[in-house]
Amino acid sequence: MSKTNWQYYFARKFSAHRYEVVMSISFSSFYQKHFQVKLKNILVVPAGKNHAIYFDQAEWPAAQQKIYQVVCQNWRSFQKYQRLIQWAQNEFFMGTRKIFRQVSDQASNKSLLSLHQLAVKLNHKFFQRSIWIPFVIEPFLAVAAEEEIKKLASGDEEKFKKIFNFVFSPEEKNAITRERESLLKVADLVQKGGAKEKLLQKHCQNFRWIPCYDPGDEPWEIDYFRQELNKIIDSSTAPTEELKKLRDNFFQRRSEFDKFLLLTKLTRRQNNLLRMAHALCFIKDQRDDFRRLGSFYLQSLYQEIGRRAGLDLKEVVNLLNDEIEEFLVIGQLPDMREIRQRQDGYVLWRQNDHEIKIFSGRRAHKIVEQELSSQADKKASELKGIIGNQGRASGSVQIVISKHDLRKVKPGDVMVAITTHPDFVPAMRRAVAIVTDEGGITSHAAIVSREINIPCLVGTKEATRAFRDGQEVEVDADQGIVRKLT
Repeated sequence: MSKTNWQYYFARKFSAHRYEVVMSISFSSFYQKHFQVKLKNILVVPAGKNHAIYFDQAEWPAAQQKIYQVVCQNWRSFQKYQRLIQWAQNEFFMGTRKIFRQVSDQASNKSLLSLHQLAVKLNHKFFQRSIWIPFVIEPFLAVAAEEEIKKLASGDEEKFKKIFNFVFSPEEKNAITRERESLLKVADLVQKGGAKEKLLQKHCQNFRWIPCYDPGDEPWEIDYFRQELNKIIDSSTAPTEELKKLRDNFFQRRSEFDKFLLLTKLTRRQNNLLRMAHALCFIKDQRDDFRRLGSFYLQSLYQEIGRRAGLDLKEVVNLLNDEIEEFLVIGQLPDMREIRQRQDGYVLWRQNDHEIKIFSGRRAHKIVEQELSSQADKKASELKGIIGNQGRASGSVQIVISKHDLRKVKPGDVMVAITTHPDFVPAMRRAVAIVTDEGGITSHAAIVSREINIPCLVGTKEATRAFRDGQEVEVDADQGIVRKLT
């Protein structure tokens, strides 16, 4: 049997439960029906504090192209899948909220089993449509749209930058922007004599779910919001001033893009590509908000299962779906040693069209060595990336692998991350530049960097491995290069 030539795709701090859902997308009946895609080989392995997913190079590039070609054939086809995305995320929201409301320590195991099976169904549909489609098409669509913008700008750098910025910026506010807006209103009310703690409690109730990227992630507590509120109150900028700037920014984006479409002579293909790229910016933000809120709602189910099984939340979410069902039906769990080993890292492997299997401990380590021994980390002194926002800056590197590393980022640092998420924004505001391994020009890091106007390079592939904390680097986002200075 020939060895699989693995292609790295991304790394995330996902539980085994979440990665099982992600892996199942690529051989689901939905993807076979819509895109004629069915992947036989998928591998998830430990990657530092995260886990990385790899696909078979003989399968994955063609599958990506096929999905992009079907979805982005024209504006009509894009709208068709946009509707599927929206339906799935609305169903995910309503279904997970229903689970949240029905979970009880008085419920029978049979009732919990029904809720778990509903959660599995909701997760699969949501990830198949709302998560995976935008994620796969984004790099192809962004490159195609950028090429058309270059043609329209005809070498005029200022014109290119202006069109680029309003095409690749969302018109609608995502959850982290709405949270900031809400907290600014709280600050204004507090400064006018409002009841600080009462206002904070309501704010916390509305937005504490934002960090829940995975069902095992902890929500924000009121202390986090209290600290952020105090920063706003202590700032030299009045809350009302920042609020006005934020609102004006979104209004300007909407009017600029509409005006551009109305007054610019575009080919049908240019019109389609730019509208799709512009819409995708908010689609990606919105689906991420639904994922986080749904993950937060599902925590109550897994916490109750964990209570009955004698496991904590992080141990439960590293069980596979069949293992949870087996516990709820006959009370049987995998060996506790195996469950605890998964906290230190696990391997999920779909091999030659067989079912997904999970490994930990020595067996997992052996599979990683066997399958990925040729993929050694690189230590380049200079990396190239995709320009998320132009500009130049130098500073000390702070490597951000997960949200727990965000506290390291101080004013004037260069944030170097695998990718960024909405709950990274407070730390991103402190950085002088942002560099990521993953992403394209519609990625979260690129969009936020344009909003706060700092240099940004995305898609460097290996910045988190090439640099280390404390190194001085220069980010030249005019040329698309980040280089070591020390």
